[in-house]
Amino acid sequence: PAGSFRRIRPIEQAVLIYLSHGVLDWRRLGQVCSWRVMAHQIMRLPGSPQALALGVAIGLFLAFTPTLGVQMLLAAVLAAGLRASKAAALAAVWISNPLTAAPIYAATYGVGVWVRPDSGPILALSVGGVLLGLLAALVGYGVVYRVMCRREGAALLRMTKSECPRQGVGFGG
Repeated sequence: PAGSFRRIRPIEQAVLIYLSHGVLDWRRLGQVCSWRVMAHQIMRLPGSPQALALGVAIGLFLAFTPTLGVQMLLAAVLAAGLRASKAAALAAVWISNPLTAAPIYAATYGVGVWVRPDSGPILALSVGGVLLGLLAALVGYGVVYRVMCRREGAALLRMTKSECPRQGVGFGG
């Protein structure tokens, strides 16, 4: 049927192109680079609140680790293994891009040196990346999960109100 196909959002198009061709389509990616648009697109992805929140947490954790170049592959593999949303994980990894990598890695290095002053640069990046990545993942999971649950609850409430008779159901009315 003509109406059975759903429209693919820009974030899904960019992910699908990357996964199928190994190349990012920067024109499509440019459509989702603003924080507000990216958050809106993630919240509209299919999946349970847990799967979406876990996907975002995986992506945010990997965005802070010194794995630039293989972050998307790691995000897809971890999301598949943990039954999280792959699209949400890949979208969240995109916060570390060529423009944001320097500030992110400077912060992770600073945290790593603060925690382990006697460590070399690789260990400092790793320690700082894990600590900041865990913080970002915890915050990201909590925010996405809470927003998705509220959104699902509001949708359920709207559906219940529209389907129930005026007098109410199950309340003695």
